[in-house]
Amino acid sequence: MTSTLSKCYSCIWKGHPRLTPPLSLETIQTRSFLTSRVAEAGGKNKIKVSGKGRLKDHPLGGPGMEEAFDIERDLVKPFASQDVPGVTHLRWAEARKRLHALRVIKFQMPALAKFRQPFVPPDPNAHLIVKTHDDMEFHHGQADSQRPNRKVTVRLNLSRFPELIASPEAMHKIKLIAGARWTAPTIRSAFDTNEHYDDPHGSVTIACDKYPSRAMNERWCSETVNRLLVAATAPEADKMSDIPLDLRPSIQRRRRNCRQPWKTSGQDAVRFPLEWLTPASRARLEARQMKQIASAKHYKQALNWSDAELRKLINWDGIGLAPIGLFDKLEPDAKRRLAELIDEREHLRASLAGSHASPDV
Repeated sequence: MTSTLSKCYSCIWKGHPRLTPPLSLETIQTRSFLTSRVAEAGGKNKIKVSGKGRLKDHPLGGPGMEEAFDIERDLVKPFASQDVPGVTHLRWAEARKRLHALRVIKFQMPALAKFRQPFVPPDPNAHLIVKTHDDMEFHHGQADSQRPNRKVTVRLNLSRFPELIASPEAMHKIKLIAGARWTAPTIRSAFDTNEHYDDPHGSVTIACDKYPSRAMNERWCSETVNRLLVAATAPEADKMSDIPLDLRPSIQRRRRNCRQPWKTSGQDAVRFPLEWLTPASRARLEARQMKQIASAKHYKQALNWSDAELRKLINWDGIGLAPIGLFDKLEPDAKRRLAELIDEREHLRASLAGSHASPDV
């Protein structure tokens, strides 16, 4: 069958001149290749492995370990005990990366000393703080790796603006129109002596990174601050004094940033603003709260009386370690009364915890 096709192929070729002619010894043209001394010696990937001058192919395809190599190829090829495993090569690559960083610190970083500038701390009375981010590393695999570098964050300390301090209505209005960007001041402890604390009226944070340059983002933040101040201090506009402030974003931010948010007190819980309640609902709420306070006082008094009765019964003030054989020396009636007092104390503690955990609204 093969011989038949080979015989008929010439006929097909004559009928169809556009077909590629078959290869034969007559149609193959020989080419001459130039060789160099490096090629004659075995290629550039030959390295000296001994003092006798013999050459041998390097398994990584380069002169020694200083040349970059293909890690994927080295990991894929089977291990035949002629080289260290691929994990060792990865460790060597990390070591070379650290060595490169150390060389940069040693030889190139001193050249940047001429650009050194003294640090000037911000003025304590500064009312506008601009924060930027400088990251000189290129993050591979990200669509926009330089986005943090052009981001600009502006923070306003509201108590530093004279036009806001002079008008309480303007101060209240700028907090309203800022929305979730306004952060309420943190309650300062009496034992805190830190001078650089939060602003007493809170702060407004504005950030922008949607423009291609840092200057454009800073310009947008500056114009936004000006619009906020103009809207808050406009004399003919509505003062919005009847609208209460919404503290829920600030409380949620404080709980999210704390170290143990599950241990926050009940006072930091997000609740419905009392100013938004109707007079009837507010009266019912106040009556319920007064009832809870009265019941809590009653439970505390009963618990204190039970503790005093318990100490009097066992003849021990509860300070330090209990005497040896204290409960063995009690009479049967005293033991029965002691069990009743313990059950009563557990019931009072549960009732007191329930009165504190009941909702306010």
